[in-house]
Amino acid sequence: MSMKPILERARAVLESTPVKILLLVSPIISITSAVISRLDIPSLNSLRTILLVTAAAIAAFWLLVLIPTAMEGHRERMKRERLRQEKMIEQAVQAERQDIKAIMDAVVGELGRDISDIPHRVRQALHPLLLVDEGAQWALAHEINAARYGWSYEKLAVTVTINPDGSAEFKREATVKALKELDLIEQSLQIDPASVDTSSCLIARPRYSVESLSGSRVKIDLSEPYFADGVWVVDLRFNPSLEADSVTSFVLIERLLAGVYAIGWLPQRLKDEEVFDQYYAFRIDRPIRELIMRVFLPVGYRAEGYKVQVRSMPPVRTTRPKRNDPVEEGRIKGNLIVSGPTGNRFELMLRVAWPVLGRVYVIRWDPLSTEKTL
Repeated sequence: MSMKPILERARAVLESTPVKILLLVSPIISITSAVISRLDIPSLNSLRTILLVTAAAIAAFWLLVLIPTAMEGHRERMKRERLRQEKMIEQAVQAERQDIKAIMDAVVGELGRDISDIPHRVRQALHPLLLVDEGAQWALAHEINAARYGWSYEKLAVTVTINPDGSAEFKREATVKALKELDLIEQSLQIDPASVDTSSCLIARPRYSVESLSGSRVKIDLSEPYFADGVWVVDLRFNPSLEADSVTSFVLIERLLAGVYAIGWLPQRLKDEEVFDQYYAFRIDRPIRELIMRVFLPVGYRAEGYKVQVRSMPPVRTTRPKRNDPVEEGRIKGNLIVSGPTGNRFELMLRVAWPVLGRVYVIRWDPLSTEKTL
């Protein structure tokens, strides 16, 4: 049986005038009864009995009605307080959602400007409880950036194979998706430091070649390299042009000159020339769904001191990146895999989903001195 109707009736009784008077005189009844008991006058025994019964009734009334009513009142107050707090939280969430909408509207308003860092900005701006799935967040940023450029890399695998003389072959295998009609794309070439004339700032043309992996369906022509924003660039022209939502693949290979990497140097020479580590870096200047970086060390040398670094790219490409990106480094922490030796070659591989535009991803390792041989 529910106590609620009984308690409601008890509350109504408590609010009546007779009960209020009874509660006021109950202390007087108790005191009078105690005094009569002390006097021990037979003629007052009946009055004493009546007073004792009345006091017992009032005590029972306290135990059976007043205390449960007080407890129920306490629960009601707690319930009202909880509802008030829930309402405040709901109002705060609504205000937060309004802030989020304003932030997203501002992001959409920047589509023609700098939106390269959307995932980081969203993560920093939104309340953790309101974040969507992280993968969906990165996918959204990729789609926005791809729409901005008109195309993106579905997958880009870049591989560096280092030879004992310090030369290297740089190969990128790319799958490109066009979001609108696309006739050409730019490719930034790797810079050979030995070919730089610092007095005139002229850079010799690197040796390179391209091959379409789409067979006869799409032919790819290479332009002459040209110098732009501090790097050598070539245009890859598609014939016929790629249609919207079409996909094609190609391989671009560059062969860098001997001496690019310090291989087999004595420790003293490394110290004298201040060669403290070796690295391979790749600059993200277009949206990429998946990036794979692989470094094959020369035969007979072991990998030591390897690590991953992510740096912010300056506005001018010739300026060396100065700031690390600890947020992105934390996101890809643990993605660097070292295997080997296989055929006396060590391999360093970094796999990154949704690499951030405007960042330079770097794989570093200790110089391959004479002490690093197998």
